[in-house]
Amino acid sequence: LKWLKEHTTGNSFRYLAESRYFPFGTKTEEELKQIITDSIGRFIEHENPDIIVIACNTASVTALDLLRKTYSIPFVGVVPAIKPAVALSKKKSIGLFATNKTVSQQYTDNLIKNFAAGCNVERFALPEIVAFVENNIFSATEEEKVRIIKPAADFFRDEEVDTVILG
Repeated sequence: LKWLKEHTTGNSFRYLAESRYFPFGTKTEEELKQIITDSIGRFIEHENPDIIVIACNTASVTALDLLRKTYSIPFVGVVPAIKPAVALSKKKSIGLFATNKTVSQQYTDNLIKNFAAGCNVERFALPEIVAFVENNIFSATEEEKVRIIKPAADFFRDEEVDTVILG
């Protein structure tokens, strides 16, 4: 958003933070689809945007296809960076660190199938990290930050992953 504001003119930007149903990663797929499409529908009615960026991996992998089918405006999703990770990985061993929903969605499976054929992709979900980042990332001590990511770091080290995606 900062880049867009600095490099484009004549545009206005609106931000929708759907925190009422936080965290998304613990909801069922159907609950998420309902929450996301309802929230986006109200946003479209109120703001009449030209384009919408879904800046959440969980929302994107769960509802991006549905949003594109439901509404006539363009949607840009934020999905796990499988393709760039493959290009960076020397050992073709990649780790995906994300919410339960992001690591288990068919959308993510398709990204891996389409862009990481022949690669080892290890998935690790740590539900606590979402709440930690949302609520504590700026006030946490270094020790607290290390403690929250240590299980993922240990897992990826044990699996000999050389490139990690934060999804």
